[in-house]
This record gives sequence, C-alpha cells and structure tokens, in this order.
Amino acid sequence: MSVKTLISIGAMALTAVAVWAKPPSEGAGKLALSELSWMAGRWQSPAKTGYTDEHWAEPRNGAMNGMCRIGDDGKRSVYEILLIEEVGDKLEYSMMHFGPGLKPREKEPMKFDVERGKKDKEVVFVGRDKEKPARLTYSLASPDQLVCVLEKMRDGKQMRDEFRMNRVSGK
Repeated sequence: MSVKTLISIGAMALTAVAVWAKPPSEGAGKLALSELSWMAGRWQSPAKTGYTDEHWAEPRNGAMNGMCRIGDDGKRSVYEILLIEEVGDKLEYSMMHFGPGLKPREKEPMKFDVERGKKDKEVVFVGRDKEKPARLTYSLASPDQLVCVLEKMRDGKQMRDEFRMNRVSGK
C-alpha cells in the first residue's frame, strides 16, 4: 500500500472521528425520554438477504428498552439488547450484540450520546468509541415505517446501511 493511500485512509478516519465522535452540541442532548415514544412498537423489515425484527417498549421509569434480531432465514441470528435511559440530565443509548446461545460479541455495551434529530420524530445516537466511530439515526418516515441508518467506518471506508422497518400489529 502506498504512502499516499495510507495518508488518504488516515484523513478519512480523522474526518469521521471529527464529524461523528464530537460531543453533542449545546442543547442537542436535552431530549426528554417521553419524546421518543414514537419508536415504541414491533417493527419488521426484510434485510438484504434475510430479516430484521426490532421491538421497543414504551418509556417507563426513566428507561426505554428494546431488542433486535437480524439474520438469514434458516440460519442463526445476531441479537441486540438495546437501552435508552436517563443518566443525570441527559439520555444515553447502550447496545450489546449476542450470537447463538447468548454469547456476547463485545466485552462491554457500546455507549452512545443522544442528540435531537434535524426533523421531528428523528433521534441520533453518536458512538463514544473514538477508535470505531459510529452513528445511528432513527426516524419515523410514516406512522407505520421506522427507518434506522447506521453509519460507521469499516476497513478505512465509510459504510452506510439503511433498515426500513414496517410496523407489525397484533401478536
């Protein structure tokens, strides 16, 4: 790999850290947990080669918990335990991945700062890990469609995955 390529990769990584890993701007993290009740419900989406199921409980007692299952039909899934909670005077988002048998994929939960989105019914979770900058944006595209966009760096490249999930009623 040439020096020029390495410098380009380094510059992209630093740009991502500067953009994604910056602390929330003044007032941006001042969301009330009740303002996120629009996320509550059961959501489902076909993924590129499988499925995504996500469930969010209504906010209660300072927390809103969720779970997500992502996988291919006929194969084992990846599971996520999700938590948005009041910590002091702000909200914090925590996430942890598990494989089959609830084997943890991380040693500790990933932590994210919570920011108000640019539009109504949108929230942004900015990862605190400076080594692996990540950003999750949830928005309500319609009363029955939740959109989750994951932006992160992988192998020196900026990646963007979008999950469009439809509300599932009943059951």
